Amino acid sequence: MGGKDSKPAQQEPKAKPNCEKRKKRQEEEEKQIERFGQETAPHLMVIEFCGGCGFYRFAASTAEKVEQNYPGQFYVELRPDQDQTGRLEITVFINQEDKQIIEIDKGTNVHSKDGGHDIPYKDWDGFFSRVDKAILEANRQ
Repeated sequence: MGGKDSKPAQQEPKAKPNCEKRKKRQEEEEKQIERFGQETAPHLMVIEFCGGCGFYRFAASTAEKVEQNYPGQFYVELRPDQDQTGRLEITVFINQEDKQIIEIDKGTNVHSKDGGHDIPYKDWDGFFSRVDKAILEANRQ
């Protein structure tokens, strides 16, 4: 059957679920700043998130949902934290021409997981209400 040179079939070891999660987190941690939309958009949205908590998917889905609800209006930056911070902060800069150099304190925070907001997809209406309010307030000035 197998001859003297054949080796017994070896099964691939199955990765444990925690190992897969850890691998996914490491891949997310290695990600750099990603940008969505066009730099010529009138507004900037910065999504800062825990790079080690699996929040990349929440940040990316929020960027996609923002583009669906405000087509061509926001240039979105995803900024992962390098450490496990548990953070998911979303700040908007209305009528922001310079998309490269910003001071985060000068924007309007529209979402803070630490501040009591849940993941945006659990309350899109509340999230977009805060974004709309930020746009209205900035345009009044």
